[in-house]
Amino acid sequence: MSRQSSDELAPDGSILNGYDYNLQVWVRKGVVLQCYHPVPPPEQTTYCCNAARYVDKRVRDVLDHEVRETDSAITARLSREYQRNYKRNLTP
Repeated sequence: MSRQSSDELAPDGSILNGYDYNLQVWVRKGVVLQCYHPVPPPEQTTYCCNAARYVDKRVRDVLDHEVRETDSAITARLSREYQRNYKRNLTP
């Protein structure tokens, strides 16, 4: 089962507006949004979540961000597969 989403994708397939499931962060205009968890004490060196770690960074610049296949990429892939299969059927 695949999830249904209204996320908006950039041309490269990264999340432009929506939720990045790999990083588990919300993204707006390609930038990771703040998490709004309670502020940790200053001596705490770990982050409460990835949103706190990557806040205000472009999601494309974060390692392991989610990249989905866009409609144009799917169309191009299917076209290449069709052409490859068509050529195979023409050869004796």
